[in-house]
Amino acid sequence: MNTRIARLAFVNLLLVGSALVIAEEQVTVAPTSSGRLYANYTFQDCCTLDAWSSSSGSLWTETCESMGGYCMGGKDVANWVFEMPDMPAGATVLDARIQLNKQSGVSGSAVLYLRQIDSSALGTTSALLTYNSPMHTQSAYFSNAMSHSFGLPTSFFQDPDQSYVAVALYRSSRLQIHNVGTLTPTLVVTYEGGAPPCPGDVDGDGVVGGTDLAAILGYWGSSNPNYDLDESGSVDGADLAMILGRWGMCP
Repeated sequence: MNTRIARLAFVNLLLVGSALVIAEEQVTVAPTSSGRLYANYTFQDCCTLDAWSSSSGSLWTETCESMGGYCMGGKDVANWVFEMPDMPAGATVLDARIQLNKQSGVSGSAVLYLRQIDSSALGTTSALLTYNSPMHTQSAYFSNAMSHSFGLPTSFFQDPDQSYVAVALYRSSRLQIHNVGTLTPTLVVTYEGGAPPCPGDVDGDGVVGGTDLAAILGYWGSSNPNYDLDESGSVDGADLAMILGRWGMCP
């Protein structure tokens, strides 16, 4: 599944006198995976998060409830994983935000948890790590409106070595989020500057060389878009030829 759904340049290069104004660009990505971390409760334990359910048309979060020592409902945490936006080397992130569409729930604050990870998928263990040991947390207020956009720290998306970011959402009162079609949550990052793209430089070090060749061979036959340079749907001889044909320094 190709999760990159849009890349839009919203300010063109402008020439003001002799000064060149750097264009801002915006990258929007949908989740590579999503799901719900929840308490697989017994009669007396409905608060321990210990189970995972993959994505559905909506995800929700709420606290556990008990009455007379017995569980009436388990705790739930909504989760998503996004691929780090594809930006040129040296680009500066100007703005980063997550866009969510509320399906139901009263107005009120929730908490967002962020963690950089190396996998495009989540499960019980990795989702628990995001929730219990986040790299960043922040409050997120949900009004009675459907669409919500929450600014995220730009520094979190400046690391070129990170592949994915996991996001968890929790609040005590039930909150349900749309998770399908045009209402799917999205990550939107705005940046400017950076070196122009250099086809063949898959590791972004400014040189088309041995490490790029090794990467192509390592992903040979796969459909990984990072190494399918000609976008044919497969990493193959055409991509290898592109590496060899552009060997050396990037322009």
